[in-house]
Amino acid sequence: NASVFLNTVSSRDFVHVEPTGDAWLTYWPNDLLRFDLSATRSYFDDVKSVSNNVLIDTLGVSVDYTPADGTRLSGRTNYGWITDGNERFFGQVEGEQRVFRKPDIYVGARVTNFDFAKPYLDGGYFNPDWLWSAVGTLRLESRPAPDWWFTMYGSAGYEWQKDAEKPTWTAGAAATYTPNEDFNIRLDLSHQDSADTGGSSAFRRTTLSGALEYRW
Repeated sequence: NASVFLNTVSSRDFVHVEPTGDAWLTYWPNDLLRFDLSATRSYFDDVKSVSNNVLIDTLGVSVDYTPADGTRLSGRTNYGWITDGNERFFGQVEGEQRVFRKPDIYVGARVTNFDFAKPYLDGGYFNPDWLWSAVGTLRLESRPAPDWWFTMYGSAGYEWQKDAEKPTWTAGAAATYTPNEDFNIRLDLSHQDSADTGGSSAFRRTTLSGALEYRW
């Protein structure tokens, strides 16, 4: 499977036209295991790096283990080459267990690590020397009508960087409308918050996104 996008980013000072996309190959030998190989090309999610036309190309692998209905263990890793000359390693493991049905409620935990070859470049995107985080997760899914799907999700925990450590939490909600199997509309609102233990620095971001998808 693959998706390809043509992006146009413009202002009074520049016009960038760049292809992005993703491709993945899935091996699903049985109901317990799923393996994926992936390749992506994408922008970061900050204004400065997008304005400077900085993109990242990644190659990755992931595995999902589902020993029972409502139980999932996952691991994923990728390596990225950034167009400004930097490189990034990313790894993540998580587990999730359904504890209630209709609506479906899942609780879990997630550990994440990433590491940059050239930390603290002033490229706009977040690039510490290294980062570890460990969070608990909560997710609710509901389908009140055949064409509608609602999701609410959140996490809370702690993150560690070189010379810094912070509590961190996220919360969000999404709604998807699918009138038929070839067409869907999705809206997603999320917030991320972290602050160091001394309160001297903080990161807070609220994001509203929308997507329109048609398959043929």
